[in-house]
Amino acid sequence: MFFRYCVERGRISVNPAENIPYPKINKKVDQKRRLNQQECLCLLKAAAAMGLEYYTLIYTLLSSGGRPDEVINLLASEIDSYMGCLYMEGKTDLRRRPLVDGLKETLDMYFNTHYYRTLSKKSEEDYVFFSMDKADGSSLNNSELNKIINKVAIKAGINQRITAYWFRVSFANLLYFNGVHKTKVQQLMDHDKIETTEIYLVPKKGDSVFNMLEESSG
Repeated sequence: MFFRYCVERGRISVNPAENIPYPKINKKVDQKRRLNQQECLCLLKAAAAMGLEYYTLIYTLLSSGGRPDEVINLLASEIDSYMGCLYMEGKTDLRRRPLVDGLKETLDMYFNTHYYRTLSKKSEEDYVFFSMDKADGSSLNNSELNKIINKVAIKAGINQRITAYWFRVSFANLLYFNGVHKTKVQQLMDHDKIETTEIYLVPKKGDSVFNMLEESSG
C-alpha cells in the first residue's frame, strides 16, 4: 500500500512491490453467523408447528449442506431415495448431497400434502419448494427464503437475523463436532481443499462439544 501511494503521489515512478503476491490469510468463518445444536433443534420444532412446508424446508437446509441456491432450485426428480442422495444444481454441474432417512420420510409426507400437490400442478418445473408469497407455482428466491427462515427463527425464540448460508456452516460444524471425520465433512461440503473446510470448523457455545470442553476445563 505504501509504494502504491508513492506512485500515485508521483514520489516514485514504479512500484517495486507490484509483482510480489500478497500473503494468504487463513480466515475463519464468523462463528456468530451459524447455529449451534440447540438452536437447530429449536428451529425444527418451531417449523414443525408452522406446517410441513416450513419443516421440510428447514430440515433440508440443515441436513443437506446445500448452498441456498441449490436448495431453492431443487427438483423432485433430483431426489434419489434409493441411493440416499439429493442431486442439487451447482454453478457448473449437479452436486451430490446427503439424503438422511428422516428427511426422506419428511419429503414423502410433504409430497402428499394438499399444499404441494396444488402448487406443483401450477408449476412449469417439478420444484420441491415454491414461493409462499405468490402461491402460483413459482420457485423461491433468496430474499423470500431468508424471510421464511427469520419468520421461523422468531417463533423459535432466536433473537437475531439469520440467513440461509448459516445452515451450510452449521451443517459442517454439527457433523465435525459430533464425530464425523474432517475429510468426510470436506466431501459432503463439496470442497476441493481440506483447508477450505477447516475455516468453517470452530466450536460455538451451545454445541455438545463446546459443553464438554467447558466441563473438562472447569
